[in-house]
Amino acid sequence: MLSKSSAAKSAAISLAYDDLIRERACAKHLNISHRTLELWRRKGIVPYLRITPKSIRYCLPDVLEALRNNYGQEVKK
Repeated sequence: MLSKSSAAKSAAISLAYDDLIRERACAKHLNISHRTLELWRRKGIVPYLRITPKSIRYCLPDVLEALRNNYGQEVKK
């Protein structure tokens, strides 16, 4: 049986994992190509979570917040 703190942590992790979406779904929601999202990820513009070497997930609220914070700033090539 899990203690209260372990159960709370487990619940928080489950909620956070449920909020994660795949790259193509995130790109579709943002109305951009998945290649653009990949570029933004590589440049550190948007936060992401690497589940496995080939499995990337995004938390859409965090991505939107990062884009709001960077709004109007020029991205260096």
